[in-house]
Amino acid sequence: MVFLPVATVLYVSAGKHDRVAIAVYLGTVAAVMFMSRIEETILVRAGLRSGPPLTRADLWVETTPLFLISVALILALAFPTLGLWPVLVLLLSRPVIRLAATVTDRRR
Repeated sequence: MVFLPVATVLYVSAGKHDRVAIAVYLGTVAAVMFMSRIEETILVRAGLRSGPPLTRADLWVETTPLFLISVALILALAFPTLGLWPVLVLLLSRPVIRLAATVTDRRR
């Protein structure tokens, strides 16, 4: 998380369409999200997380933003003229989570 300001300065100073700057910025965000998921998994397995055990729906809730930031990273690198606009893909988190919950409820 401490590296994010460096990635931001790199993105701003390198220009809006620089693939390296976009990759560093979005890669940093994706890495932080990924490490947070790993940390939570470790806490759950060690029994240090309070609350009820995670369900399949909870796993969808936890992993959907990580999946979507990865999609945004791929889009931003494939089309660098978009800059960081592909990050708006994260707005799809709630609809994707609701769809996943509906699908898992139907399977029961």
